[in-house]
Amino acid sequence: MTIKVLETDQWTSTGNVTAFSWKELKKNGIQCISGGDSKAARIMFGPLASFRFREVNETDSPSIGSVWFIKDDKGFPAIWKTRYDSSG
Repeated sequence: MTIKVLETDQWTSTGNVTAFSWKELKKNGIQCISGGDSKAARIMFGPLASFRFREVNETDSPSIGSVWFIKDDKGFPAIWKTRYDSSG
């Protein structure tokens, strides 16, 4: 079974992602995210910081440094799976 997810990098995920509806995020993209380390992610990775909608298998896991959000029953993103990069 496939699941629709919003994939972000771990830094973007610390922003206000859950303050926006799934529909708003699809329309406005990463530009509406602020707070946390989201601005730093856009500076480090440029306009293509990880923020994309995709379909994954239910048994899949995010790549290192990524966070997957799913749409909750109210139409807002909720963290589903994470794989934080703790190297340093």
